[in-house]
Amino acid sequence: MEERIEQLSLKLYRYFKASRIEELGEKSLFVQRSSAKLGSYAFLLMNIFDRRSSKERSLNDSCDWLEEYFGISLSKQSLDERYNTYAVSFMKSCFEELLSEINSLELKKINLKSFSSIQLTDSTSFRIGDNLSDFYKGYKGNAGPSVLKIHLNYDLLNGQIEEIRLGDGSVHDNAYTFG
Repeated sequence: MEERIEQLSLKLYRYFKASRIEELGEKSLFVQRSSAKLGSYAFLLMNIFDRRSSKERSLNDSCDWLEEYFGISLSKQSLDERYNTYAVSFMKSCFEELLSEINSLELKKINLKSFSSIQLTDSTSFRIGDNLSDFYKGYKGNAGPSVLKIHLNYDLLNGQIEEIRLGDGSVHDNAYTFG
């Protein structure tokens, strides 16, 4: 596990320096104080690499991971408070920047000058807590009463995420149009 994390960290480091991740954390207001125990870099790596089992990860598991890999001691309540709109904004900004960087490197390899735009649209869905079923309806069957679907529209040529939508898992992908 540790070797795999190190390999993935090196790949991530090719695109991001820890200082850049911290800048994105400050810009998104995820980190608002210089004295914060949990920095943006450790938070990002924890959310990417802490996959100890196929079951849901608990806050206690995440706190243990932060202690083991970064020497950061947090209570589960403190970590829970960090999952907020600022954390979403931070993670989104990291994703967008990484996607843009990879996109620009890959597009240099091929000639797409005859295209003005290449739109990629995709979605993914996953089960969330049953207590959110009033907000995100699930589909029938074993999936459960609450399923979140994320729709993404990405312009490959300019490297921009055009739109991200959250919706009910019960709505078919064909029902979503971007523009």
